Amino acid sequence: MSAAYQPDNSAQSPYWRQNLIVCLLGSFTTIVAMTLILPFLPLYVEQLGITDHAAIVQWSGVAYGATFFTAALVAPLWGRLADVYGRKLMLIRASLGMAIAMSLIGMATDVWQLVFLRLLTGLLGGMHRAQPYSLQRRRQRHA
Repeated sequence: MSAAYQPDNSAQSPYWRQNLIVCLLGSFTTIVAMTLILPFLPLYVEQLGITDHAAIVQWSGVAYGATFFTAALVAPLWGRLADVYGRKLMLIRASLGMAIAMSLIGMATDVWQLVFLRLLTGLLGGMHRAQPYSLQRRRQRHA
């Protein structure tokens, strides 16, 4: 039989609540960055020069789905790298990568650039699901 988990109280960290708040805000802003663009995508695609209504709908769908498509493809890679180099490093990489990609989306001048940058957002920001797991592991060590 395996023994039940016994937390080590000798190394309690008073900062776990601050870490929880920071990761909660980071996770929230990541999900907002990936999804809140939906209502504005058709307007943005139209501003990029697409005039046909059907083409606007199609390009909006492609640009929206691109982020989640690449995030799903690279999630195992980021998970493997997190196991090798550490979750904290991967969370920092994902946050920085998404900040850069989302900033560049505002500078897109063509619909192809928009789709590419949405693909890049999913590629670079593929670790947002690791934040709660990272907190759980930290809390278990310091509970």
